[in-house]
Amino acid sequence: MSIGCSVDCIVYDAFLPWGLDVAKEFGLLPLAERTKFMVLGLPPLELSDMPSFVTAPQSYPSWLEMVVNQFANVGDADWVLCNTFHELEDEVSTADPTIL
Repeated sequence: MSIGCSVDCIVYDAFLPWGLDVAKEFGLLPLAERTKFMVLGLPPLELSDMPSFVTAPQSYPSWLEMVVNQFANVGDADWVLCNTFHELEDEVSTADPTIL
């Protein structure tokens, strides 16, 4: 049943790179979306502040593989959308207007 609307693109989370493959398979425009969050003025994190899967990634091989490969094909997307919190990142976004 058609409702008269066609699908032109797929917006997918860059953390799940198979979204690009799905878009390409169906001849759709792939748009990778990534959330970034940078807040200036926070104190730097210490190693002891990090969870063990960050400090000892070899102990979590599946997690390490996922993190290393999460953006493997983001360069192949036609567009990359960045979800940001402008009010929290005003200094960052105005320092480099190409970020947004």
